[in-house]
Amino acid sequence: MAKAAKLDTDGQVMTALARGIEVLRCFSPIETELSSKQLAEKTGLPKPTLFRITSTLRTLGLLRYDEARSSFLLAPGVLALAAPVLARLTLRQVARPLMQQLADYADAHLMISMGAARDLVVVETVLGAQSAVFRPEIGARVSLSRSAVGRVYLLSLSTAEREAHIRRVAAADKERAKHLQTALNVNANDLARYGYCKAFGEVRREVWGVAAPMGTQFDGQTIVFSCSVLPFTADEALLDDLGNRLVSLVHTVEAALGNADHLGPLHFEL
Repeated sequence: MAKAAKLDTDGQVMTALARGIEVLRCFSPIETELSSKQLAEKTGLPKPTLFRITSTLRTLGLLRYDEARSSFLLAPGVLALAAPVLARLTLRQVARPLMQQLADYADAHLMISMGAARDLVVVETVLGAQSAVFRPEIGARVSLSRSAVGRVYLLSLSTAEREAHIRRVAAADKERAKHLQTALNVNANDLARYGYCKAFGEVRREVWGVAAPMGTQFDGQTIVFSCSVLPFTADEALLDDLGNRLVSLVHTVEAALGNADHLGPLHFEL
């Protein structure tokens, strides 16, 4: 298993706190239970240090230990930390009925993702009444390289930040980095021409989709809307139709939010 990324200890990072957060970040919708050995492998932390961190997280109600499974699990206290973030995202309440209409129209899954720094996470998800598309849970991380949503987000970053991400990908897989650069070029052109871009089963082969960003940041963070359908029900013409409808939905949400003080300018570049 890959170890957690090294912390950038520039004198402003509290190491113990950062390590505790790294332990929490080891869990995912795929890996919901982890043993002490797995946590040690993922974080690279010595056993005594890991024991102190997990004990502290358990005391704080952020982690729990299941004796029957001999595994750690995230505790409900983690959800309480997310509640203030979701409560502040008024765009979710504005967008949800519009998303439901489009989801029902295309038997699709619609999603809002929010990003800052290296993280892009799902903050809202809506499923059409007849849709069988896979639906990630709120809080799930979105791939920056293999999804249209992630690449739209990368295009919102500065050139230096985006190139740093491409270098990190290249360090692990040069071919994947070349594919990412090519996809970014295509997506940048599509965003400039149409306001949305398309993806064809890169994260999941059974899912095609379109992604469109808000033209303004919300609370200093990039917001990307996406719409996913099953490929056997779709073709490129349908994706273009959904892309145009998604762009219209985004514009409607932005107009409803008006000139609220939590909105700010967003610039896309390549």
